[in-house]
Amino acid sequence: MNIRYDSFELYKSIKNIEDFPCIIYGEIKKTRLNNGECANWHESPEIQLCTHGCGYVIIDGEKYNIQKDSAAVVNANQIHYTCTESEMIYYPLIIDTTFCKSAGIDLSQLRLNPVINSEKFTGLFRRIINIYNSNEIAYQKAKLQTALLELLIEIAEHYSELKSTPDCNIKRSDAVFSQVKCAAQFIREHYSEKLSLEYIAKNALTDRYRLSRNFKELTGQTVVEFINNYRCERVKELLRGGASVSAAAAQCGFSNMSFFTKTFRKYTGRLPSDYKRK
Repeated sequence: MNIRYDSFELYKSIKNIEDFPCIIYGEIKKTRLNNGECANWHESPEIQLCTHGCGYVIIDGEKYNIQKDSAAVVNANQIHYTCTESEMIYYPLIIDTTFCKSAGIDLSQLRLNPVINSEKFTGLFRRIINIYNSNEIAYQKAKLQTALLELLIEIAEHYSELKSTPDCNIKRSDAVFSQVKCAAQFIREHYSEKLSLEYIAKNALTDRYRLSRNFKELTGQTVVEFINNYRCERVKELLRGGASVSAAAAQCGFSNMSFFTKTFRKYTGRLPSDYKRK
């Protein structure tokens, strides 16, 4: 089976959305004939609400059944794919972890229940869909943030538990996936610091050569490309918040302005000053 890495930044670029707290990747229809053979993983949690039929989600090798008005919940960095033996329609909701942290809900410290069957939860999810898909609603972004926070609070209070051990220490049958996931998580948490391949590999419990090879294979990016791309996304958030170009670059780990400008243009297609003006 093929395994694909997706980032929240990729979803934003595909949907052409800069600052929404979540992405709903549209209505997805599955039949027995188009289950496909591709799994994916990303650092953002994902919730899949089944609105028609029934199916199942494989999450890190475990099978979880879902049916109409129930939801499958995929924690960050879990390999997953969705199938059905008949037919199913579902909506995938991908959540921006940065938004969660800014609201005081750190999902990286929680292990979310893999399946939720709740009328209240379903109602909150459908409200998010309606707001997200409306082109005429007033204060759409603010209402979407409010609705998502209600959903997150419901999950945190009733459908999660504190992690007893960090993800990096969980023993899984495939150590390669564990190491790459751990490296990606470490980069996201320490992107503002000076990062070396040796330092990242040490915290992922591997060596730089194995990490370089496996990271490229499982994410489609080199470690350096992943770091620079993630830093540029964080710079964009600071620029939208009013920070100066130099301050935003420094806060996100860029110590050389010439290199930063070249890198930002490479990953965003614009100069930092042009992006800030827009």
